[in-house]
Amino acid sequence: MRQMFELTQDNPAKPLRATVRYVRRQWAYDARGTVDLSQRVIERASVDMQYIPTDQQGGRNPGYHRPDATFVGELEVEYRGGELTVLSHRVEEAVRPWKNLKGNQ
Repeated sequence: MRQMFELTQDNPAKPLRATVRYVRRQWAYDARGTVDLSQRVIERASVDMQYIPTDQQGGRNPGYHRPDATFVGELEVEYRGGELTVLSHRVEEAVRPWKNLKGNQ
């Protein structure tokens, strides 16, 4: 397991350098997906229902966003005199840990 933030030099006299790893998720809108909402759910919702899109009948939400892809990226950064500079940005790697794409589980 790798750390999300890793110092790469320890000398405080020099500018601070570090490796920063991040996760970026991409979501896709699925217009065919629908969610039925009962009147009880609408009454108990902690969200104002005017912010939730519904069709003309008021009880069926058209579509939703689903996770489509996950990427892991890595940056080399330098902190000098209050400024942060990106020294290198490696190509992001696509990962999908929840699904075996070959079907061998």
